[in-house]
Amino acid sequence: MAAGYDPFKLDRELRTAFTRNGATYIDVLPDYETVPNPEQGYFPVDGHPNEEGDAVIASFLAKELTGGAIPALRATSQEAPSRGEP
Repeated sequence: MAAGYDPFKLDRELRTAFTRNGATYIDVLPDYETVPNPEQGYFPVDGHPNEEGDAVIASFLAKELTGGAIPALRATSQEAPSRGEP
């Protein structure tokens, strides 16, 4: 890595801008630490996600969104409804 280069600078700047304006910022970058060979999820020509990369990003977003970042989407365990039987 080049001296003085901060790979997380843009992430911090976006988070600051979004939250300052009342938006919720969903950060999936830390989730990539668990993905072996994450570069395989991107096209080498232009760096856009391929089908595998899209699936990984979708799973990260689903985890973050249902994990409490958006209260209305929070995943909760629900018991089966009672049939009124004793």
